[in-house]
Amino acid sequence: MSEVSFAVTAGTTYMVQLGRSQGPGGTGTLEISLSTFRRGDANDSGEFEGIADAMALLNYLFSSSEHTCIDALDSNDDGQIDIGDAYYLLHYQFSGGEAPPAPGLGNCGVDPTDDALDCESYESCG
Repeated sequence: MSEVSFAVTAGTTYMVQLGRSQGPGGTGTLEISLSTFRRGDANDSGEFEGIADAMALLNYLFSSSEHTCIDALDSNDDGQIDIGDAYYLLHYQFSGGEAPPAPGLGNCGVDPTDDALDCESYESCG
């Protein structure tokens, strides 16, 4: 079995050609599907709810609850989920801090940052 990896761009279709040293080869289409989400919308409500999102994030951190889109919890986009993410949301809401980075609270999008966090599904973006 062979393995190939390459960087992908959301919404792009890639043509993959397969072949063998003996016998016929073939072609196939590889469709890449990346989940979209809103960064900071930790409770997947589809809108920024400040305290509710911070509470959902803290619940994930301290009660070992499951979440299907870890990327949405990474409010400050530093590639890790920690209490700083809850602080970031509350600082934004109450003290005029910076809004969460792309894809941000108002738009559904993919994570432009290469990190180990994943988003399996996020209901509010369809």
